[in-house]
Amino acid sequence: MGINIEGKGGVVDMTKNDILDLLSTKRQAIKLATDAVITILRVDQIIMAKAAGGPKMPKNKDIGMETNSGTLKK
Repeated sequence: MGINIEGKGGVVDMTKNDILDLLSTKRQAIKLATDAVITILRVDQIIMAKAAGGPKMPKNKDIGMETNSGTLKK
């Protein structure tokens, strides 16, 4: 059984329509999709961790900023 994405759609018997997929192809597609999801979740976790515990910006924007002469503002 499979899903017909061309024509009327719906569930069809794939062997009657001469459509045969190798198990190794399906297994590899599922593996790659799983790897993609894991990568996305890892990146999301890194982004969320950095936002929660990263360095805080000072409230006064002039603190630690250099002037045109290269000296620090007080």
